[in-house]
Amino acid sequence: MDVDERRRQIANALWQVADRDGLAAASVRAVADQAGISAGALRHYFPNQDDLLHFAMNTIDQHVRTRVAELEPDPDPVENALRLLMLTEPGDPAKDPEGTLGVRIWFAFSALAMTRPTLSKTLREAHLAVRGACEAAVHRIAPDHRDPEGAVDTLHALVDGLALHGAHSPDLMPTSRIEELLRTQLRSLAG
Repeated sequence: MDVDERRRQIANALWQVADRDGLAAASVRAVADQAGISAGALRHYFPNQDDLLHFAMNTIDQHVRTRVAELEPDPDPVENALRLLMLTEPGDPAKDPEGTLGVRIWFAFSALAMTRPTLSKTLREAHLAVRGACEAAVHRIAPDHRDPEGAVDTLHALVDGLALHGAHSPDLMPTSRIEELLRTQLRSLAG
């Protein structure tokens, strides 16, 4: 197994531990056990826990960015924007378990980044990327909107709120409902 693949495997083990036991339980020992390697071997790839957390956080961000790059454009601007914004939401766990788990873990990283400056830069970049997607949606769907900044703020708040609800209460906020609410907001913007 090459170094990059081993690092991804370790990051995935961290996601599994964090999802099962909480991010605070994702010690080097717990992650090494989940990955099926020794703590010493894990330290070969990640000298400390912050390096491991930073890599795992970046892995989630890269997963979303890769999915964005693979999107096929839709001729309908509303549907195009919807497909883009849905990539930031928890999806159907059966179809995209990594993406769904990533959204749940992302919120745990977000809380941790408040006290770990090494993680806050990655969190800020991801936040700005989601805001950028919202800006692109508003400018494409409603280029003459009377309050574009307000529309972006509203859409961004909706996207973040739906992700939180969908990640933590999928029975109350299933993917189909998230998609319906986002589509309604985007159609409203389009007039």
